Amino acid sequence: MRSRHVMFGLSLLFGVGTTACSATVTGTAGFAPVTVTVVSTVTVPQPALEGRKVFVPAAVERGIVRILTEEYKISGVGPVTCPEGQEVAPDNSFFCTVRVDGKQKFVKVVVKSSEGEYEVGQPSER
Repeated sequence: MRSRHVMFGLSLLFGVGTTACSATVTGTAGFAPVTVTVVSTVTVPQPALEGRKVFVPAAVERGIVRILTEEYKISGVGPVTCPEGQEVAPDNSFFCTVRVDGKQKFVKVVVKSSEGEYEVGQPSER
């Protein structure tokens, strides 16, 4: 079993700044991993939720595209859309939609820590 650690940066378009993400990929040679864990500090406080942090959807979407194309080696990855207001809380999970070769698929995102670590699953029919 192989484990690999990948670092990449994301820049937010609305001036929050540059933030770093890391991905831990576990799998065997020749096979795509089942999930990739990403550490994201791309979160914003949500005033309406009294200090709780939520993910910035656009940043998570860019991270998912990068994971699908670079780590899972999936070609034909199109736009990703994630829901807004997803809390940065362990065990929270949500689905993002993605186009793969023109077909709509779903990617499950599972939050692993309150620091913004989350897993990205393989695209599926749901």
